[in-house]
Amino acid sequence: MVSLQSSSGQVLASSTVSLSGSQTRFARQSVVLTPSTSASDTNNKFVVTVDGAAASGRTIRFTLFSLLPPTFKNRPNGLREDIAEALQEMGPKFFRFPGGNNIVRGILLVLLTIKTANTEISRSQKGQTVAQRWQWNNTVGPLENRPGRAGDWGYINTDGLGLFEYLQWCEDVGMEAIMAIWSGFALGGTSVSPNQLGPFIQQAADQINFVIGDPTKSAPAAVRSSLGHPAPFKLNHVEVGNEDFFAASTYQGQWSAIVQALQPQFPNI
Repeated sequence: MVSLQSSSGQVLASSTVSLSGSQTRFARQSVVLTPSTSASDTNNKFVVTVDGAAASGRTIRFTLFSLLPPTFKNRPNGLREDIAEALQEMGPKFFRFPGGNNIVRGILLVLLTIKTANTEISRSQKGQTVAQRWQWNNTVGPLENRPGRAGDWGYINTDGLGLFEYLQWCEDVGMEAIMAIWSGFALGGTSVSPNQLGPFIQQAADQINFVIGDPTKSAPAAVRSSLGHPAPFKLNHVEVGNEDFFAASTYQGQWSAIVQALQPQFPNI
């Protein structure tokens, strides 16, 4: 049973879910919880209880709990109405995503690791920050299939607010999208040399094609279409990296490798 309860244990809303599934795949269960009465304060709980007798001898694994109020424009996995409406009333002209530190990943983690355990430095710099960067393809599709990752500021990112949700947000509010792609550099110190950027440039091209590509010609665009948006989103600006502290001797090489590969494919951006 899943329920909303007050701090004193009063059940405000509940629903019973029958669990089934295999040992290799998670099964999504969705319910609507409508409180029968208003809570006396905001100190409430989302509670999951299991029938002990029915579950005896079995292992039940959970991958993600998501509790959302009514969303802006009724978008699945969308934004809180009050926050999104307040933003819309401000009349913003553009929105930059997925955010600076969000795209490079691992800044705070690596800096703390360097300060607290020198033995961890080399292991962190050999790929953890690169592997855990924001990757568009890990932020689209069913929530239960999004792997998530360690965030920059000490908490886990579910990536529930992913690329598709960002684009819908821009469309719903009327904001110009400014989308960042990874530049091959993480502020923790890891840097991919220009001659090794090929796979990352391809991932950036796929990211752009997810946004504006033709679903009949592009696999990433076909993914977008499968999510209910066959028409391309509007995209005129792409940002390369964040506040990347490249040295003067390396910045030009990184920039040239990325731009020279992408500009012929997307001449209108």
